Amino acid sequence: MLTIWKIDNAGNATNNDIKETLKPFQGEFKNKDSEVHGLWLNGQHPDGLIITGIEPNAAPGVLFSTKPGDALIHRSLGTHYNDKAIHMALHASLEFATVGKNLPNIISIHHSNDVNTRLFQGEIDDGKAKDFLNTSLSQTVMDMREKSIAPNLIHKQAVIDDHAAISKNSNVQQAIKNKNTVVTSLLANHTDGTLEFYDEETDSFRKIEPPAL
Repeated sequence: MLTIWKIDNAGNATNNDIKETLKPFQGEFKNKDSEVHGLWLNGQHPDGLIITGIEPNAAPGVLFSTKPGDALIHRSLGTHYNDKAIHMALHASLEFATVGKNLPNIISIHHSNDVNTRLFQGEIDDGKAKDFLNTSLSQTVMDMREKSIAPNLIHKQAVIDDHAAISKNSNVQQAIKNKNTVVTSLLANHTDGTLEFYDEETDSFRKIEPPAL
């Protein structure tokens, strides 16, 4: 549960719960043996960049058991829409991951039944959506409709579009050429709890089978 702190005009927290919500953080920070203290003292040493949507459905911490400092996270709304501002932010993250951090892994995650799918299928009224969703998202859905994509395949197309955008980035291409990084694109299915891997060579998806216990 997210505790929202109430801040007055002077910038002071007025919610009494703030002391309780800060206790775990302060305890970890003061404990010299804790991971949080180490991160603040020595900085982060992530193993990869994870690119995903703004909704919490595709939670990297759940999918990969990541802890603070394990990965850089880039989230955006309508990542597969060819919007200049959105892609500038994505390319900035890719440059930081490859040139700045030399990270070995770039992972793109999409999930089924996202807000784009619900808009596409008419579960969210398009007219009302424009009142509270930005233009980019509305245009994303229209773009998908123009491509005549079946509603059950819209999320797979999002994975393919994002994979293409990431792979075309000049810094990523150089990192791949130097064998410094690998790009992996995944689709999380929330109906059966499976993960699908996008195979660029065959332009197809295949389920990731867990190892036998």
